[in-house]
Amino acid sequence: MKNSFKNLFILSFFFVLLLACTKDSLPENENLVENVNDSVFKTIVNLGFPENVIEDYGSYYLVDRDIVFYKNKKYHSPVIDPVTKQRRHPNSVTISNVNVYINPGMNLAWRNASTAAINRWNAVNSSLNLNITSSTANAHIRIMYDSQDPSVTLANNVFGRGEFPTANGLPGVRIWINPDFASNTFCGGPITQNMRISNVQHELGHNLGITHTNQGFGSLIPGTPGTDAQSVMNGGQACTINNFSAGDITAIEYLYPVAWVGLPKAYTRFPDPTICTNVFVQQDSYILPVSPGADTYELTSNSPNLYVDTNVSPGHIITMITNHTGNYTITLKTTNQYGSSYATIYVTAIQCNGGGGIGF
Repeated sequence: MKNSFKNLFILSFFFVLLLACTKDSLPENENLVENVNDSVFKTIVNLGFPENVIEDYGSYYLVDRDIVFYKNKKYHSPVIDPVTKQRRHPNSVTISNVNVYINPGMNLAWRNASTAAINRWNAVNSSLNLNITSSTANAHIRIMYDSQDPSVTLANNVFGRGEFPTANGLPGVRIWINPDFASNTFCGGPITQNMRISNVQHELGHNLGITHTNQGFGSLIPGTPGTDAQSVMNGGQACTINNFSAGDITAIEYLYPVAWVGLPKAYTRFPDPTICTNVFVQQDSYILPVSPGADTYELTSNSPNLYVDTNVSPGHIITMITNHTGNYTITLKTTNQYGSSYATIYVTAIQCNGGGGIGF
């Protein structure tokens, strides 16, 4: 009986997702591509980008205004996972120590912003270390003005641009910054130092393999929220992005985990879930974040009136079903070879207006 409930829930949720898909749009642009059949263009489309965000700049395609795909490089075409919008690029960065060159021809404000952005990345508890280097010879990533690269000119509505990793395990090489970004026109005021820092931080994310949080391409990063208005990796928000959100930090810790010794952590998501009674489709699609060091995850309900999945994993929606309103608790148990840790999920069950799903 429980398995049938769960299967019906999953099918219902998938159907809702199909109905919810939308396409992004851009203004008319003379560089937009029409009827192109080369493999890189097809790969970009297979990654989930709509064709109207792909622009042809001769030797490369510019996608979503700040991502570069070179026509002479190979890119993987992954299976698209439509579950959530915090995502990674299919090409992984496999090195932990990444050397970053900051072009000395940039002014002091931009050089300081680049250093501060690197420090923000290094402040996250991950295995990734970004090291500033004074030489281009050993640099994995190079930060520069667009005017310092004769092959690139950024439009006045583009703050910066990065490039994704390719298939060799190394980061994308270049980050181009536009010091002439028309901030007064597009942001309603001058460029601030925090805008400089957060936009370099954003582009570093692309070069290290993280896609736009608010776009629909790339693979799901387990444990991240379905939407994240505070993510520094949101696209098209150069005026307002700030620092890493909790979802960004979860993504980085997942992609670049530190070696873990000892008891695992037990992390739950905030806010706690609210569900509807007598329906299979939950009002709150609750997903566990990654718990560092955990090998297994188990959930136990405090009441026979609340059914919950038992053996779970981060990034998957947890089924919760009850036909009684009220407040419940679910205990999360995380376990590894050193023992177990525990955390509590507080569940509120309400009678939703109009039903909202299939009743018992």
